[in-house]
Amino acid sequence: MDVGDSNELMTIANCFLQVSGQSCREVLRIEEGLINHSYRVTDDAGEFFLMQRVNTTVFSHPQVIQQHMQTVCDALKDHQYPYQTLRSVQNSEGNTIYTDAAGNCWRMMNWIPEALTYQSVHDASAARNAATVLAHFHKATAKIDPDALSETIPGFTALRRRRDTLEACATQIADARAEDLLGEIRKLYPVMDTFLAVYEAAPKQVIHGDPKISNFLFDKTGNPLALIDWDTIMPGPVWYDLGDMVRSFTNAGREDDAVHNDLFNTRIFDAIHTGYSSVLPALDKNILLRAGMVVTLVQGMRFLTDHLQGNIYYRVDHPVHNLIRAENQVMLARAMSMRTGD
Repeated sequence: MDVGDSNELMTIANCFLQVSGQSCREVLRIEEGLINHSYRVTDDAGEFFLMQRVNTTVFSHPQVIQQHMQTVCDALKDHQYPYQTLRSVQNSEGNTIYTDAAGNCWRMMNWIPEALTYQSVHDASAARNAATVLAHFHKATAKIDPDALSETIPGFTALRRRRDTLEACATQIADARAEDLLGEIRKLYPVMDTFLAVYEAAPKQVIHGDPKISNFLFDKTGNPLALIDWDTIMPGPVWYDLGDMVRSFTNAGREDDAVHNDLFNTRIFDAIHTGYSSVLPALDKNILLRAGMVVTLVQGMRFLTDHLQGNIYYRVDHPVHNLIRAENQVMLARAMSMRTGD
C-alpha cells in the first residue's frame, strides 16, 4: 500500500475508531520522524489521534513495543506521574496492532493537544524541564521488573560492543582522515573504561532509550507536557538515558556540522543536572559528565564504523557525511573529557 493513499489510510483508521462508534473524517501526514510513518487522524467528533505504520525493519516485534507501552503506562498512572502519557487505542479485533493485507503493522494512540516540539535546546530552561520529566519517568517506572521487558533493539545499550565492532573494522581504514579520527577515539579509551566499570555494574531498570529534545512536548509557555516516542523503552542502566540526554542536548553545533571549537555547552549541562536532581537528588555530577562523554564517544564510533562499512546504516547526503558526524561527536566527547579531571 502507498503510505499516501488517503482512502486506504481512512479504512485503517476506521478499524480503530469504530470501536468507539466514530469514523474517520481526515488523515494528514506528519513529516517529522525518520523511522515510522505518522499521521494525524481526525474523527467525526473532531477528536485527534496519532496513527503510525510501524517500521518493522527497525522494530521487528511491534507487539512487544505495545506491551512495553502498556506496562509503562500502567506504572505511570499508579505512580501519579505528573505529565501526560501515551495510550494505545484498540482496534475492532481487540488488539493494539492492525496488520493490513500487505503485512504492514499499524497502531493508533491518543493525540496530545496544543503541544510544541523543539528541534534543538534553545535555552537552559528547556533542558532543565526536560531533565525533570526524565527523572519523573525513571522514578515512576523504577519498580517495574526489568526482566518483564525485552530489548526492543538487541544490543542497543551495549557500549563496549560498539567499540569492539569499530576495532574489527579498523583494518578497512584507507585514508588519513579516518585514521586520525580513530587515533583520537583511542585516546579516550581509558576514560571510557573508568565509566564502563560504573555503567556495567549499574542495575537495569526501565529506560526511555531516546531522550532527545524532540521527544519532549511543551506548552506555549515552555512548561513540559509529556515524554513521547516510547518505541525504545527497554531494560538498561539509567546512565544510558542520562548520557544520551547530555550528548544530544549539550552540542553547541549540529551533529552534521564540521568540527569547530567550544562544542560543549556547560550551561545546558548544568541545567540537566539541576532538573534531574530536583526529583532524584543522588545524581553524581561527575559521573553524569562521564556518561555524556562515553555515550557521545560511542555515537562517534557508530558513525565511523558506518563510514568504514560503506554507509549502510545511517542516511547520508555525501560520501564523507558519516565521517563528519563522527568527527563532531568525537570532538564533543573530547571537550567533555577535558572537564572530567582525567
